[in-house]
Amino acid sequence: MQYAHFEQILVQHTLLTPESVALKSPLVALTYAQLQHEIAHLRQDWSLAHHDQAIAVAIDNHPAWVVLDIAALGCEIPSVPIPFFFTDTQILHAAMDAGVGTLFTDQPERFSQIFADFIVRKTTLSVAGKRLMQFDLKITEKPLPKGTVKITYTSGTTGNPKGVCLSAESMLNVANSVVQATQINSTANHLCVLPL
Repeated sequence: MQYAHFEQILVQHTLLTPESVALKSPLVALTYAQLQHEIAHLRQDWSLAHHDQAIAVAIDNHPAWVVLDIAALGCEIPSVPIPFFFTDTQILHAAMDAGVGTLFTDQPERFSQIFADFIVRKTTLSVAGKRLMQFDLKITEKPLPKGTVKITYTSGTTGNPKGVCLSAESMLNVANSVVQATQINSTANHLCVLPL
């Protein structure tokens, strides 16, 4: 899997600069060593839980979002980013369409209402210093194209949101193209102004 190459680069960067800041938000900063620790912790928990359904991530921009995303990628669990600008109906449609089994959010009140009929269990957890609610959902698993690691949904302005299944290889190819086009290097900072 193409993820192995990404993981090797991340591990190598961590070994070279463990105390360098990898992710930073107004309230928290994670070094590469801390990022690796957070990812490894989640991956261990998920491997014990035998996740076989997609997860949904509904979190405001924060290092926790990135940790969840990389951990899911490493466990080959498809993830579904849920935009907050989606209506409740669009959110429910995306989760049902992707066959989401678990949802992570920092807005439990909203998502408790949306998924009231589907919640099997609620658990609180801390990821990268952010308190999250994990909802285990009773939603039927959907077959996905082989190699799908992320399902991103359109805004659905002319109907229900439509999912696009992405592979690790396609995402890494885009990332490599951006690196080549911008001539960015490992010491550069990236400001994320759009929702993750």
